[in-house]
Amino acid sequence: MASYVRGEGILRVTGELLTDDLGELIAQGAWLLDSDRAELTLDLEALEPIDSSFIGVLAQLGADARARSKTLVIRATGRVADMLSWAGLHRVVTLHISAAPVGA
Repeated sequence: MASYVRGEGILRVTGELLTDDLGELIAQGAWLLDSDRAELTLDLEALEPIDSSFIGVLAQLGADARARSKTLVIRATGRVADMLSWAGLHRVVTLHISAAPVGA
């Protein structure tokens, strides 16, 4: 199960995203889009590997941010970063790839 920590223009997702978490991820993403900030950050650095069903949700979040004239930055590392890169998500969001998880 995933956990969400909200900050000013940032949403940090930790743990493991399961298929049952799709709805919550969409709701949390909507909260992030409602921020007054022009640059929004979705921090996935402490997230365990995701399956491909989440790629579409993240791509839609990026497209929604762009439609609101906002920039979505996704921070990721390891296998999550690899999956996002392979999926071509950099076409709709800014990807910041870290060599190691924060605190590792």
